[in-house]
Amino acid sequence: RKLTIAAIPLTAVGLMAGAPGAAPADAAPTDPERQKIVETAESQVGTVAGPDADKYFYGEWDYLNTSDDAWCAGFTSWVTQDQLGLQPHNEVGVEAYVDLAEANNGLSLTTEPKTGDFIVYDWDKNGVWDHIGIVKSIGDGTVTTIEGNTSGPKADSQVAEKQRDTSGTDFTLQYITIN
Repeated sequence: RKLTIAAIPLTAVGLMAGAPGAAPADAAPTDPERQKIVETAESQVGTVAGPDADKYFYGEWDYLNTSDDAWCAGFTSWVTQDQLGLQPHNEVGVEAYVDLAEANNGLSLTTEPKTGDFIVYDWDKNGVWDHIGIVKSIGDGTVTTIEGNTSGPKADSQVAEKQRDTSGTDFTLQYITIN
């Protein structure tokens, strides 16, 4: 099985579990918390792989670096776990997020994505999840995301906003929500 490492992936901004006004750690995010996920991710748009992005690997993964390792899942963890405390997992592998969602371990699969949910991609339809991003909005046949370790106007590996066609069959996608 191929391990794809990615990151998003911030520091406490008042929504850490247990902070005044924060939802309990096992509660689904509220609409304002979902918006904070997107705002936190958006604040990182333009961050390029390298020293500025290496913060997305934290805790047990701090030996990794964004110049050598895939970091889309690390970015997702940094935004939702490290910065906002809305989910308990510090993961750097896309497959780990899918496994947690399939096991209903703080995350779950959903067919009705909302702002702040995760989207995972299997680019070549081989059964291995390759990439993860954060849902900003859902349109008619499209999804707008904030993703780490993706191409953008500044570099081939940066945090960028993407609009993806979801009506085609070029790749497989799935959505994950925080429970």
